[in-house]
Amino acid sequence: MLKKSYKQVMSVLLAAMLVILAGCQSIAGVDLSKLVANNMTAVSGEGDMSLAVELVTAAGYKPSGEEAAILAIINSTKITIDNMKSEDSTHVSMTGKLTIKDKDIPFKLFSTDKSITIHMDGAKKPIVMPLETANGAISTELTKSLIGLDKKAEALLPTVVQYFVKQLPDVKIDSSKVSEKINGQSVPLTKLHIELSGSDLVKLLKGLLDNIIKDEAGLKGLIGQLFDIVVPILKENNDPSMAMILPFLDDKELALSMVLPVIMDSLKKMSASFDLNDPQVQQLKDSTLKLDLYVDSDSYIRKTAVDLNVVFPQVAGSSGIKGMKVTASNSMWNINKPVKAEPIDVSGGTLKINTGDPEQSVSFGKLMGNFDKNSTFYKLIKDDLKLLNKNVQIHVAKNTAESVIGQAYVNEEQYTMAPTRLLLEQLDADVKWNGEKHEITVVDYISDTTIVMHVGSNKATVNGAEKEMQSAVVSKDGYSYVPLRFIALEFGFDINYDANVVTVTRK
Repeated sequence: MLKKSYKQVMSVLLAAMLVILAGCQSIAGVDLSKLVANNMTAVSGEGDMSLAVELVTAAGYKPSGEEAAILAIINSTKITIDNMKSEDSTHVSMTGKLTIKDKDIPFKLFSTDKSITIHMDGAKKPIVMPLETANGAISTELTKSLIGLDKKAEALLPTVVQYFVKQLPDVKIDSSKVSEKINGQSVPLTKLHIELSGSDLVKLLKGLLDNIIKDEAGLKGLIGQLFDIVVPILKENNDPSMAMILPFLDDKELALSMVLPVIMDSLKKMSASFDLNDPQVQQLKDSTLKLDLYVDSDSYIRKTAVDLNVVFPQVAGSSGIKGMKVTASNSMWNINKPVKAEPIDVSGGTLKINTGDPEQSVSFGKLMGNFDKNSTFYKLIKDDLKLLNKNVQIHVAKNTAESVIGQAYVNEEQYTMAPTRLLLEQLDADVKWNGEKHEITVVDYISDTTIVMHVGSNKATVNGAEKEMQSAVVSKDGYSYVPLRFIALEFGFDINYDANVVTVTRK
């Protein structure tokens, strides 16, 4: 049985898009095997692109106010890339805009093998996301190995394509000669049009799997060629985690005899899961894929147009979302010609997001603090998406004796003391502890407020000005506790007390 999950439906549709092109040897003078190989190995070029997604609701569905707002945002979102420059496999730049509810947010992106840099309109500094391991950059030896693997895999690609060409059932592809404008120039092209339903795609993939299962010798030969590429890389890298496996890889025939039955068994189970009489598969007939490819005389795809309509399997208790539409298009020029990617100016500093180091992680509040509050992006996040709104509920013990570790409590002076980090990080503020000075620094980038406090003292500095708190900061059991009302007033939070629960709200 095909599982009742639209994620699997999407996997079927997207996987089919990748293999359809290899389904015929040639049509209208276009060698489709060469077409796939050419476009998978091209490393440089320029282009443009657009992408839009729309969620389709069921008839009679009446979304709530919040749901309607979310739908309006999603269905108005569009990404447009005006110019993409791919210098090589690692250096790529893009300029474009993100459109949400008719509001345009221009952006630039530049990626290398070491980092991705993004600058959005309204940002004070470009955002940099390092592509590194937790302990630093990827080793030179591993990088060389990966580059070597890339080149060997590229050389094997035509063989892989030919293998799938041989195994795929026939696919109907219409063709016509056209002339299209690309980068301001009229280019003679061959238009290939493919139109399939979701159930057609399931049949196509099942046919592919069944043909591969019948050709065990051919599959063994392909795996053997992959073995010759991957195993030397694994041995050169000398990864300790592979120590128990590497000895088995010394004997290629033994390794293939162990791996092939497992792969064949998996393919058979996968094929059996595509039951063409399954009601879930029958529902896929309403899902459609329309794909137009515009190919030049050198077998390069110069333009594409995709119209994907996915109807989600309807089951009892399902939501009012019945499907999704995806429309995308792009054009390419200067393919495999000298192209120079355009770096982003970082001379004024950057906001570095290091996901591998908790100490350097960037909170959502700090991220938003990097944007001008009058910028389109900031207003969109705050006013339209309301992502800056917070509502945090904390249980408050009646007194210190009844409190537990990390829980708010009412002290002897009858003031509510809140666990600093546990509360404020939920409200998107940054909390830093200096053990030598017994000092707590809380930064709220949304309100542009910094509060510095010391354990045992009821004095605090707020943006450099000294103020007196209702109670002194307390430290116990590895947690610090601060007067809740003082913090809330300074950061502009609202407080609501209800029995032994206090709700802290940011609006």
